Amino acid sequence: KDSIIFSLADTTLEHEWYIKEQNQAADSMIFWLTDSSLYNKERLLFTLTYQKEDSNMIYQWGTDTLNLRYVEQKIKKKEESDTSLKYSLNVKDKGTMDLNRNLDFKFETPLHSYDTSKIKLFALVDSIEIPIDFEMSKDGLNYRSYSMKVDWSEDTIYRLEIYPKAFTDIYETVNDTNILLFETQKRDFYGKILIDVTGVDSIPTYQLICQLITQKKESETVIKEKTIQNNQLVEFDYLPPKEFMFKVVLDKNFNGKWDTGEYLKHVQPEEVLYHDEKIKVRSNWDIEINFNVNKK
Repeated sequence: KDSIIFSLADTTLEHEWYIKEQNQAADSMIFWLTDSSLYNKERLLFTLTYQKEDSNMIYQWGTDTLNLRYVEQKIKKKEESDTSLKYSLNVKDKGTMDLNRNLDFKFETPLHSYDTSKIKLFALVDSIEIPIDFEMSKDGLNYRSYSMKVDWSEDTIYRLEIYPKAFTDIYETVNDTNILLFETQKRDFYGKILIDVTGVDSIPTYQLICQLITQKKESETVIKEKTIQNNQLVEFDYLPPKEFMFKVVLDKNFNGKWDTGEYLKHVQPEEVLYHDEKIKVRSNWDIEINFNVNKK
Protein backbone atom coordinates (compact mmCIF):
# COMPACT_ATOMS: atom_id res chain seq x y z
CA LYS A 1 0.00 0.00 0.00
CA ASP A 2 1.14 3.51 -0.77
CA SER A 3 0.05 5.28 2.42
CA ILE A 4 2.57 5.81 5.20
CA ILE A 5 2.68 8.05 8.27
CA PHE A 6 6.12 9.33 9.22
CA SER A 7 6.29 11.23 12.52
CA LEU A 8 8.58 12.27 15.37
CA ALA A 9 8.43 9.99 18.38
CA ASP A 10 10.18 12.09 21.03
CA THR A 11 9.29 15.67 20.05
CA THR A 12 6.04 17.49 19.41
CA LEU A 13 6.31 20.41 16.99
CA GLU A 14 3.29 22.45 16.04
CA HIS A 15 4.78 23.64 12.73
CA GLU A 16 5.89 21.67 9.67
CA TRP A 17 9.36 20.29 10.32
CA TYR A 18 10.21 18.62 7.01
CA ILE A 19 9.95 18.81 3.24
CA LYS A 20 8.95 15.55 1.61
CA GLU A 21 10.61 14.62 -1.68
CA GLN A 22 9.31 11.68 -3.68
CA ASN A 23 10.78 10.24 -6.86
CA GLN A 24 8.79 9.79 -10.06
CA ALA A 25 8.31 6.05 -9.55
CA ALA A 26 6.91 6.76 -6.05
CA ASP A 27 9.04 3.96 -4.59
CA SER A 28 11.39 6.09 -2.46
CA MET A 29 11.15 9.26 -0.40
CA ILE A 30 13.47 11.75 1.25
CA PHE A 31 12.41 13.80 4.28
CA TRP A 32 14.48 17.00 4.50
CA LEU A 33 14.57 18.32 8.07
CA THR A 34 13.88 22.07 8.13
CA ASP A 35 13.92 22.72 11.88
CA SER A 36 17.38 23.41 13.35
CA SER A 37 16.35 21.96 16.72
CA LEU A 38 16.09 18.63 14.91
CA TYR A 39 18.92 18.55 12.38
CA ASN A 40 21.44 19.71 15.02
CA LYS A 41 20.75 16.64 17.14
CA GLU A 42 22.96 13.57 16.97
CA ARG A 43 20.05 11.14 17.35
CA LEU A 44 16.40 11.29 16.36
CA LEU A 45 13.56 8.87 17.07
CA PHE A 46 10.78 8.41 14.51
CA THR A 47 7.78 6.17 14.00
CA LEU A 48 6.78 4.78 10.62
CA THR A 49 3.19 3.54 10.30
CA TYR A 50 2.14 1.65 7.19
CA GLN A 51 -0.08 -1.16 5.93
CA LYS A 52 1.29 -4.67 5.50
CA GLU A 53 -0.18 -8.10 4.93
CA ASP A 54 -0.70 -10.45 7.85
CA SER A 55 -0.61 -14.27 7.68
CA ASN A 56 -4.13 -14.25 6.19
CA MET A 57 -3.04 -11.83 3.45
CA ILE A 58 -5.19 -9.06 4.96
CA TYR A 59 -3.75 -5.57 5.17
CA GLN A 60 -3.30 -4.27 8.72
CA TRP A 61 -1.72 -1.10 10.06
CA GLY A 62 1.65 -1.64 11.71
CA THR A 63 4.21 0.69 13.27
CA ASP A 64 8.00 0.51 13.38
CA THR A 65 10.27 2.69 15.50
CA LEU A 66 13.33 4.16 13.80
CA ASN A 67 16.32 5.26 15.85
CA LEU A 68 18.48 7.35 13.50
CA ARG A 69 22.00 8.55 14.20
CA TYR A 70 23.71 11.42 12.38
CA VAL A 71 26.89 10.45 10.51
CA GLU A 72 29.31 13.19 9.46
CA GLN A 73 29.98 13.20 5.73
CA LYS A 74 33.56 13.01 4.51
CA ILE A 75 34.36 16.22 2.62
CA LYS A 76 37.24 16.60 0.19
CA LYS A 77 39.81 19.24 1.14
CA LYS A 78 38.96 21.42 -1.87
CA GLU A 79 35.33 21.52 -0.76
CA GLU A 80 35.96 22.39 2.89
CA SER A 81 36.29 26.12 2.20
CA ASP A 82 33.48 26.18 -0.38
CA THR A 83 30.17 26.54 1.45
CA SER A 84 28.13 27.74 -1.54
CA LEU A 85 25.01 26.03 -2.83
CA LYS A 86 25.96 23.18 -5.18
CA TYR A 87 24.11 22.28 -8.37
CA SER A 88 24.70 20.66 -11.74
CA LEU A 89 23.46 21.46 -15.25
CA ASN A 90 22.65 19.20 -18.19
CA VAL A 91 25.12 21.12 -20.35
CA LYS A 92 28.82 21.72 -19.70
CA ASP A 93 30.96 24.76 -20.41
CA LYS A 94 31.80 24.71 -24.16
CA GLY A 95 29.35 21.84 -24.54
CA THR A 96 26.39 21.30 -26.89
CA MET A 97 22.71 21.74 -26.01
CA ASP A 98 19.91 19.74 -27.66
CA LEU A 99 17.26 21.90 -29.35
CA ASN A 100 14.36 20.04 -27.74
CA ARG A 101 15.72 20.11 -24.18
CA ASN A 102 15.25 22.54 -21.33
CA LEU A 103 18.24 23.73 -19.34
CA ASP A 104 17.94 21.55 -16.22
CA PHE A 105 19.30 22.41 -12.76
CA LYS A 106 19.87 19.65 -10.18
CA PHE A 107 20.54 20.98 -6.66
CA GLU A 108 22.08 19.06 -3.76
CA THR A 109 19.47 20.45 -1.35
CA PRO A 110 15.88 21.67 -1.81
CA LEU A 111 15.44 25.25 -2.96
CA HIS A 112 13.55 27.81 -0.95
CA SER A 113 13.55 30.53 -3.63
CA TYR A 114 15.19 31.78 -6.80
CA ASP A 115 15.70 35.27 -8.28
CA THR A 116 15.61 35.40 -12.09
CA SER A 117 16.97 38.98 -12.05
CA LYS A 118 20.32 37.40 -11.13
CA ILE A 119 20.22 34.99 -14.08
CA LYS A 120 21.12 36.25 -17.55
CA LEU A 121 21.06 34.39 -20.88
CA PHE A 122 22.54 35.84 -24.08
CA ALA A 123 22.77 34.62 -27.67
CA LEU A 124 26.04 35.64 -29.33
CA VAL A 125 25.30 36.49 -32.98
CA ASP A 126 27.95 38.23 -35.11
CA SER A 127 29.73 39.50 -31.96
CA ILE A 128 26.45 41.02 -30.70
CA GLU A 129 24.94 39.96 -27.35
CA ILE A 130 21.19 39.43 -27.62
CA PRO A 131 19.29 38.99 -24.31
CA ILE A 132 17.13 35.85 -24.41
CA ASP A 133 13.88 35.38 -22.49
CA PHE A 134 13.34 32.23 -20.47
CA GLU A 135 10.88 30.67 -18.04
CA MET A 136 12.04 29.07 -14.78
CA SER A 137 9.94 26.36 -13.14
CA LYS A 138 10.14 23.59 -10.56
CA ASP A 139 10.04 19.98 -11.72
CA GLY A 140 6.74 18.82 -10.22
CA LEU A 141 7.12 17.77 -6.57
CA ASN A 142 10.91 17.62 -6.74
CA TYR A 143 12.32 20.56 -4.77
CA ARG A 144 15.82 19.95 -6.14
CA SER A 145 15.04 19.91 -9.86
CA TYR A 146 14.32 23.09 -11.81
CA SER A 147 14.13 23.79 -15.54
CA MET A 148 14.82 26.83 -17.67
CA LYS A 149 12.57 26.76 -20.73
CA VAL A 150 14.14 28.50 -23.73
CA ASP A 151 13.14 28.81 -27.39
CA TRP A 152 16.55 27.78 -28.72
CA SER A 153 17.91 28.79 -32.12
CA GLU A 154 19.93 26.18 -33.95
CA ASP A 155 23.73 26.32 -34.30
CA THR A 156 23.99 29.33 -31.96
CA ILE A 157 26.42 30.20 -29.17
CA TYR A 158 24.84 31.12 -25.81
CA ARG A 159 26.28 32.54 -22.60
CA LEU A 160 24.60 31.80 -19.27
CA GLU A 161 25.44 34.08 -16.34
CA ILE A 162 24.37 33.10 -12.82
CA TYR A 163 25.21 35.53 -10.04
CA PRO A 164 25.30 35.11 -6.23
CA LYS A 165 21.93 34.72 -4.48
CA ALA A 166 20.19 33.63 -7.67
CA PHE A 167 19.29 30.47 -5.73
CA THR A 168 18.71 30.03 -2.00
CA ASP A 169 18.07 26.66 -0.39
CA ILE A 170 16.00 25.82 2.69
CA TYR A 171 19.10 26.26 4.90
CA GLU A 172 19.71 29.79 3.53
CA THR A 173 22.77 28.66 1.56
CA VAL A 174 23.26 30.59 -1.69
CA ASN A 175 25.07 29.90 -4.95
CA ASP A 176 28.33 31.38 -6.19
CA THR A 177 28.94 33.05 -9.57
CA ASN A 178 28.85 30.73 -12.56
CA ILE A 179 29.35 31.78 -16.20
CA LEU A 180 29.45 29.28 -19.06
CA LEU A 181 29.40 29.24 -22.86
CA PHE A 182 27.69 26.55 -24.91
CA GLU A 183 26.23 26.10 -28.36
CA THR A 184 23.08 24.52 -29.70
CA GLN A 185 22.97 21.62 -32.12
CA LYS A 186 22.23 22.01 -35.84
CA ARG A 187 18.70 21.01 -36.80
CA ASP A 188 19.85 18.68 -39.58
CA PHE A 189 21.88 16.72 -37.03
CA TYR A 190 18.69 15.00 -35.86
CA GLY A 191 16.62 12.22 -37.34
CA LYS A 192 13.00 11.18 -36.85
CA ILE A 193 11.16 7.88 -36.33
CA LEU A 194 7.53 7.55 -37.46
CA ILE A 195 5.78 4.40 -36.21
CA ASP A 196 2.32 3.47 -37.54
CA VAL A 197 0.82 1.53 -34.60
CA THR A 198 -2.18 -0.59 -35.64
CA GLY A 199 -4.19 -3.53 -34.31
CA VAL A 200 -5.65 -1.64 -31.34
CA ASP A 201 -9.29 -2.55 -30.60
CA SER A 202 -11.91 0.10 -31.36
CA ILE A 203 -12.93 -0.06 -27.68
CA PRO A 204 -9.58 -0.89 -26.06
CA THR A 205 -9.36 -2.64 -22.71
CA TYR A 206 -5.88 -1.22 -22.30
CA GLN A 207 -3.73 1.70 -23.38
CA LEU A 208 -0.36 1.44 -25.09
CA ILE A 209 2.76 2.92 -23.53
CA CYS A 210 5.03 3.41 -26.55
CA GLN A 211 8.68 3.73 -25.58
CA LEU A 212 11.82 4.46 -27.53
CA ILE A 213 14.66 2.82 -25.61
CA THR A 214 18.37 2.10 -25.73
CA GLN A 215 19.80 -1.16 -24.44
CA LYS A 216 23.09 -1.80 -22.70
CA LYS A 217 23.71 -5.39 -21.66
CA GLU A 218 20.59 -6.30 -19.64
CA SER A 219 19.46 -2.77 -18.80
CA GLU A 220 17.12 -0.45 -20.70
CA THR A 221 16.94 3.34 -20.76
CA VAL A 222 13.73 5.05 -21.86
CA ILE A 223 14.63 7.94 -24.18
CA LYS A 224 11.11 9.04 -25.10
CA GLU A 225 7.61 7.83 -24.25
CA LYS A 226 4.10 8.42 -25.58
CA THR A 227 0.77 6.88 -24.53
CA ILE A 228 -2.00 6.09 -27.04
CA GLN A 229 -5.41 4.39 -26.88
CA ASN A 230 -6.12 3.77 -30.57
CA ASN A 231 -4.45 3.20 -33.93
CA GLN A 232 -2.11 6.11 -34.35
CA LEU A 233 1.07 7.40 -35.98
CA VAL A 234 3.60 7.80 -33.16
CA GLU A 235 6.34 10.32 -33.86
CA PHE A 236 9.71 10.54 -32.11
CA ASP A 237 11.73 13.53 -33.29
CA TYR A 238 15.00 15.31 -32.43
CA LEU A 239 16.83 11.98 -32.25
CA PRO A 240 20.64 11.76 -32.46
CA PRO A 241 22.16 9.37 -35.03
CA LYS A 242 22.33 6.07 -33.13
CA GLU A 243 20.43 2.81 -32.65
CA PHE A 244 17.15 2.55 -30.73
CA MET A 245 14.57 -0.11 -29.91
CA PHE A 246 10.79 0.33 -29.96
CA LYS A 247 8.89 -1.15 -27.02
CA VAL A 248 5.17 -1.25 -26.18
CA VAL A 249 3.60 -1.95 -22.78
CA LEU A 250 -0.05 -3.11 -22.74
CA ASP A 251 -1.18 -1.00 -19.80
CA LYS A 252 -4.33 -2.84 -18.74
CA ASN A 253 -5.04 -0.82 -15.58
CA PHE A 254 -4.37 2.55 -17.25
CA ASN A 255 -1.89 3.67 -14.59
CA GLY A 256 0.81 4.76 -17.04
CA LYS A 257 3.47 2.22 -16.06
CA TRP A 258 4.39 -1.46 -16.40
CA ASP A 259 3.13 -3.63 -13.52
CA THR A 260 4.88 -6.82 -12.48
CA GLY A 261 1.69 -8.61 -11.39
CA GLU A 262 0.91 -10.34 -8.07
CA TYR A 263 1.82 -14.01 -7.66
CA LEU A 264 -0.49 -14.72 -4.72
CA LYS A 265 -3.48 -13.15 -6.50
CA HIS A 266 -2.65 -14.90 -9.79
CA VAL A 267 -2.28 -11.59 -11.62
CA GLN A 268 0.06 -11.86 -14.60
CA PRO A 269 2.62 -9.13 -15.42
CA GLU A 270 1.46 -6.71 -18.09
CA GLU A 271 2.48 -7.82 -21.57
CA VAL A 272 5.45 -6.15 -23.25
CA LEU A 273 6.03 -6.12 -27.03
CA TYR A 274 9.18 -5.24 -28.97
CA HIS A 275 9.82 -4.28 -32.57
CA ASP A 276 11.77 -7.10 -34.23
CA GLU A 277 14.87 -5.11 -35.14
CA LYS A 278 16.92 -2.20 -33.90
CA ILE A 279 16.13 1.13 -35.53
CA LYS A 280 19.16 2.99 -36.82
CA VAL A 281 18.62 6.75 -36.93
CA ARG A 282 20.56 8.87 -39.42
CA SER A 283 20.95 12.64 -39.40
CA ASN A 284 18.36 14.60 -41.42
CA TRP A 285 16.42 11.43 -42.18
CA ASP A 286 12.90 10.13 -41.42
CA ILE A 287 12.39 6.42 -40.76
CA GLU A 288 8.89 4.92 -41.14
CA ILE A 289 7.93 1.66 -39.41
CA ASN A 290 4.72 -0.39 -39.19
CA PHE A 291 3.91 -2.02 -35.84
CA ASN A 292 0.80 -4.24 -35.56
CA VAL A 293 0.02 -5.08 -31.92
CA ASN A 294 -1.86 -8.28 -32.83
CA LYS A 295 1.05 -9.71 -34.83
CA LYS A 296 3.70 -9.32 -32.11
